[in-house]
Amino acid sequence: MPFRRFDLFNSYCDEIHKERDLFALWEPIANPVQLGDYGTMEAGNRFNPIGNIRDFGIPIEARDSPSGPIKYESQSKLTYHVPLKVGDVAPAKLDVKFTKKNSILMIVEELTISEIKNLTEVDRKLCDYSKSKNNRWRMSWKFVTQRYISRRFFIAISEDKDTQVTFTGKIPAAVTGAASISLKDMSYSTKRGAVATYDHNVGTVKTPLFQLFEIKDSAFSPRRIEQFK
Repeated sequence: MPFRRFDLFNSYCDEIHKERDLFALWEPIANPVQLGDYGTMEAGNRFNPIGNIRDFGIPIEARDSPSGPIKYESQSKLTYHVPLKVGDVAPAKLDVKFTKKNSILMIVEELTISEIKNLTEVDRKLCDYSKSKNNRWRMSWKFVTQRYISRRFFIAISEDKDTQVTFTGKIPAAVTGAASISLKDMSYSTKRGAVATYDHNVGTVKTPLFQLFEIKDSAFSPRRIEQFK
């Protein structure tokens, strides 16, 4: 994997974390994660899983809940244009232009949030384990508490300015940004310039986003877990 592309992935992870308090995956650069996976943080807000808290005898119960789509775009870095020809009854194309390097367009649909249901129990048992005589937990480790799993998503990052992605299909008459894009009705067709794309449109599920927790230790309050931001 060229370093430039890996550096682009770091930029993507940084922006998503800053704007959404979530962590991002871009396979195959990053390994997929499961609930309870623990690991270290690398440069660019990248999570490096090395095991699962089940390894320490911590039980996990999962709960899945359907969720609405997530649509994100880098502010003031993308423009949308619907080209029309004489005689066109309805628009058939949508050009999305990335005006700056490292601009992001993310559309995540058919989304389910899978989370640790027994988080209170995990809190108690993991904190107790971290204080036990046979403790092998490192306080710098984080662990996965939510997975945003999707059957259909599209993510694009511009490697240079003035690059473009074109969508075709059922284009709305009035385009107001990422919110106007429906992957169910459109397909990604062409790109101009250096744009890294990661898309998924099949029956299986992937995890483009996830949430992390960590153990917090304080002289003024009991040891506890809380969201890592």
